[in-house]
Amino acid sequence: MIRCGQLDYVEGHQVIERSTLDMQVLAGQPVSADALKAALTDTPPPDANLLYLYAERLLLHALDNRDVEAASLVARLMDADPVLDDRLYRILNDTLHIQPDAVYAFMRVRVNEKPDARWLPRLKLAALFSLRVAINDGSAETITNWLTLVAREPANYEL
Repeated sequence: MIRCGQLDYVEGHQVIERSTLDMQVLAGQPVSADALKAALTDTPPPDANLLYLYAERLLLHALDNRDVEAASLVARLMDADPVLDDRLYRILNDTLHIQPDAVYAFMRVRVNEKPDARWLPRLKLAALFSLRVAINDGSAETITNWLTLVAREPANYEL
């Protein structure tokens, strides 16, 4: 069946935009966080390999920019897909060594939405890495600020 009209044009335009975005992601070209978010919440979602690439790019954006919306979306994707969770958690674990506060911020977004047995230990680990950086920096003010932040977290975070 061939359809003509505004709807066909819109659908065709969306397919072309998505295909272009897929090629940009595959090539490692810069892509806006909004485009990544839209693709990850679109129907149909990217196929499995592209899904990982989109989610990885959005995770890195969330870490670098403390983007709460991006962090929440990536965490929900991780919750829904154990394989994706494993792959992205490896990135988070590696990032703990260079940006523990960014990982803590990411984990906090997820735990703030829905604390659970899988994410609470991850938050604790990020908190410990961040505290270690504060101690190694040797600044009493940084240590005090970090301990104050942790002390103010809800009790159910078990920090």
